[in-house]
Amino acid sequence: QGLPELEGEETTEVALKAINENLQLTPPLSTQELDRVHRVGPRDNNKPRGIIIKFATYRSRQRVYSKKKDLFTREPNKPRLFLNEDLTKPRAQLLAKARSYKRDNRLKGAWSADGRLLVLTNRNVVRPIRSITDLEQIVAETRTPANPAADSTQIPATITTATAATD
Repeated sequence: QGLPELEGEETTEVALKAINENLQLTPPLSTQELDRVHRVGPRDNNKPRGIIIKFATYRSRQRVYSKKKDLFTREPNKPRLFLNEDLTKPRAQLLAKARSYKRDNRLKGAWSADGRLLVLTNRNVVRPIRSITDLEQIVAETRTPANPAADSTQIPATITTATAATD
């Protein structure tokens, strides 16, 4: 999201240029690594539509996703670019709820990786979420300590797993 939309543009070239200029991949991403690229959503003169990219291989996708944090810019005259997974509507809504908890300082982070939704608790533990029940339980279990100084010996983030469930 965030790439200006021009009449008659070649979306594949727009996406490739943005990825290669902002992520500085070595070697640069090529057209052969992309299966399909197009804009999504209705046209709106005030806001560019997002671009959806289907990568030809998982390896190509991982090359890009592994460097996606490099897209964030704070330069005043450059558009802010974001790279997000194309999640199902229920997963997107669950991730949005988790991110709202992050804004309220009830979680330290929320993101998706390979279609899985993950949260970083206030105790620095990475936990998968599959439902609103999972999310609510994790938030209830990991409230921020009343005395932040008592939690100053935090350990590095760890990943916990649970049995898989379907949507």
